[in-house]
Amino acid sequence: VEGGAASPSISPDGGSMAFLHTAAWNAETVLAVVELDAQGMARGEPRHLTEAWGRTAGAPSWTPDGRSLRWASTVSASTHLFEVPAAGGDVRQITDGDRVLGSLSSSADGEVMAYTSTDPVNPADIYVSDADGDGETRVTSFNDDLLAEVARQPAERITWRVADGTEIEGWVIRPVGYQAGASYPMVLSIHGGPHGVYRNSFSSGFHTLSAAGFYVFYLNPRGSTSYGNDFKHAIHAAWGIVDEEDFVTGVQAVLEAYPDIDASRLGVMGGSYGGFMTNWLTARTDLFAAAVTRASISSWEAMAGTTDSNQPHRAFDGAYHEQRETWRRTSPISYVEGVTAPTLVIH
Repeated sequence: VEGGAASPSISPDGGSMAFLHTAAWNAETVLAVVELDAQGMARGEPRHLTEAWGRTAGAPSWTPDGRSLRWASTVSASTHLFEVPAAGGDVRQITDGDRVLGSLSSSADGEVMAYTSTDPVNPADIYVSDADGDGETRVTSFNDDLLAEVARQPAERITWRVADGTEIEGWVIRPVGYQAGASYPMVLSIHGGPHGVYRNSFSSGFHTLSAAGFYVFYLNPRGSTSYGNDFKHAIHAAWGIVDEEDFVTGVQAVLEAYPDIDASRLGVMGGSYGGFMTNWLTARTDLFAAAVTRASISSWEAMAGTTDSNQPHRAFDGAYHEQRETWRRTSPISYVEGVTAPTLVIH
């Protein structure tokens, strides 16, 4: 096949192979199955099983009867187990909840499965359930003694729409000891990537900020994974230009929903793409009173001259001498005269 193939898995009878297929660097990764001949070589064209699903499939494994394939994927902000018939059909979600499952494994007969599960207020523990996710039981309690002594605030989901109608998803964690009517600062935290994602998992960093008296706001802007390929590549060749709106309107939505946040005491922080966007927002807006930028990019030209990374050549459709205007208009340094927020640079 053209493109990339990964995570091969041979069917129990040895007659088929499942694998992940990415036709081009910016295409959705789909689950495919191809028949094998007696020498173990592929024959015929692969069948794509998850194109209609519209999400990125994970490394596949066969059910013991060879009739279905299972994998774990993050959809929106939660990671769960999914299944599709090997002959083709609808994708079915096996597990559910606002949480992140990991390290899934099944018994030899496929009747029982084990996995870790974490959510925004609980670190991961091990669970077991039957093959359909019923009868779930937690079998470890690694952190119960510590958590009994530690105050944690839940992550409250918030959504809003940007000008083109796209819905953006974020979360707000209140300060520990929150009292209505008091005034609190807020920190906006930005994930890396940009093709990363904040998930419904435990973050000691967010709870540390909450315990220090901050509201914490984090979101999955356009460019994030797990919301579909169009969402992921909506910022192509326009980092900052497009996604700036997601952050600005998100902060506005949070300030409206949480009037106890002091709009004059907003901070912003992030690393890698999060650092790039921290630089961008402090240069292009006056929302923030302070910033921490880590492992960040301020000039794409400088980065490309000092790294072996394929960014921004791929992200911006060509090298600097081919896309000079794009490189410059998407570099935070181009707007540096607008920066007034004191900024801690960690690099």
